[in-house]
Amino acid sequence: MLRLKVLIKFVLFFMMTCSGLYSKQTTLSDFLDELSYKVVPAIQDRLNHNYYQPNQVEIDEIIRQLEKHHFDDIVAYGALDVESETASREQKVERFKRLRTILTTLTDEVRPILAENIDEVSKAGKVLGRIDGVLRNKFDYKGKNLCFLGEALSNSCLYANCNALSLIYYSVLKDMFNQPVVIVIRSEHMHIRWKFKNKYINWETTNGKVLSDNFYKEFLGSDYSLEIGNYDEVLATTYYNRGHDKEALGNAKGALQDYNTAIELNPKEAYAYNNRGCVKDKLRDIKGALQDYNTAIELNPKEAYAYNNRGYIKDKLGDIKGALQDYNTAIELNHKYVTAYYNRGLAKKKLGDKQGALKDFHMVETLGNQNVYGEIEELKGK
Repeated sequence: MLRLKVLIKFVLFFMMTCSGLYSKQTTLSDFLDELSYKVVPAIQDRLNHNYYQPNQVEIDEIIRQLEKHHFDDIVAYGALDVESETASREQKVERFKRLRTILTTLTDEVRPILAENIDEVSKAGKVLGRIDGVLRNKFDYKGKNLCFLGEALSNSCLYANCNALSLIYYSVLKDMFNQPVVIVIRSEHMHIRWKFKNKYINWETTNGKVLSDNFYKEFLGSDYSLEIGNYDEVLATTYYNRGHDKEALGNAKGALQDYNTAIELNPKEAYAYNNRGCVKDKLRDIKGALQDYNTAIELNPKEAYAYNNRGYIKDKLGDIKGALQDYNTAIELNHKYVTAYYNRGLAKKKLGDKQGALKDFHMVETLGNQNVYGEIEELKGK
């Protein structure tokens, strides 16, 4: 059966090539209209993977359309399908149509610039500037703290944050034109990086500017960065974001499933392990949480959150001294980390260090949290 499918695909590919229907530069302008109400999945390869379940579509029709339109590697569509898990059929269709319009427009704008005979760095800057201009002037881009591409596509304006914008840039530049572009994940942020032989430029999609690594380090308070440059790794960020939202809504089991998928797709992402550790703790899998925090620290030894969280788990397991060491490290990495000061104060209190505990609780007050009055009064013996 598998050999038959491969043979059929080869024949289709040969027929399309000979007839002129196959083109790397297909704009996909009529793609969703032809599918009518059907929801388009991300790529054909993922139809058999356990983390993708197509909705309200027939597999054979999807394969036919994918082969016809060379629509098998555009990650923004895959991300949008994952995000639209609970959306209505009408919402899904409208989101896909709007995304198609955006990507098609950007493709038409970028193609002639890439054909220009100028140096690569200048060409990259010109392309990135054109994308930023089109998103602002033609699609009325406005910055907003949204995690999902689907939300950005559900308004008259293109309200979007770094996540949604990075997906759009990446889909056009890497998926459609195979340019040397990656997404860079930083502490609670992501942006585009265009790589050259001996250098690269960081493009901040939210304001349309080239920014240095030092800027991100100072602005975000962390020098953590991770390049992701293939379909699975980029799609993992969508599962991570969806898991984060499910966790915030109290759906711990659903969040765990999404974090599992994010890690399966990209086992190098420290934040996914950290967040999964939090969910496992809520689900009373203490040892599993500890293991995830250990992995998060191995992947990113400069992230204060993971140390604080691991310290909290060690405290639960009775390793107060080990917890204290992790809280110390978290505070060394982030001197304004209120939760770490509070947790360290509690640990010192358990170890009999009243003065040290008082000092930490006073620091919590100084940083703006007044919820430790009772702790301070108790330590003072009042």
